[in-house]
Amino acid sequence: MSSEGKNHYLDAARRAMQWHSDYKKQMMQCRFDTIAVHGIYSMQEALDFNQGSIIEPVYMSTSQAYRDADEMEAALGYEIPTWCYSRIANPSIYYLEGVLALLEGYGSGLETGCIATSSGMAAIQSAVDPFLTVDPKVPSRPMNFVEI
Repeated sequence: MSSEGKNHYLDAARRAMQWHSDYKKQMMQCRFDTIAVHGIYSMQEALDFNQGSIIEPVYMSTSQAYRDADEMEAALGYEIPTWCYSRIANPSIYYLEGVLALLEGYGSGLETGCIATSSGMAAIQSAVDPFLTVDPKVPSRPMNFVEI
């Protein structure tokens, strides 16, 4: 594996992330119904990656292939955006979360986020976990976010 090859993927990822950030800001200025229809999926992505599909395709694969070992190293090291395994992330969920986040923040001017979970219990755990913290004053105290 060469650092030059890996740097190629890191540079490409930086350019892609900047493009997506700019496009998201552009979409935030659109009307609610335009966001609901198009979300964060662009015509450029349709033409470049999805054979012109005007609506984002549903990706049903559980993992993806890589061009070479350099790309795999960067992807599995979380140095570049990737869909390495569908339980971690996949394009279908990415687009769903992106459009829901834009709709949630519509008209506020705020950048919003969204996380889609596979079950109600996963959603509850995601909501509750941040409250389960160690009390710095009494570290031995059991974690419990419900105070009496």
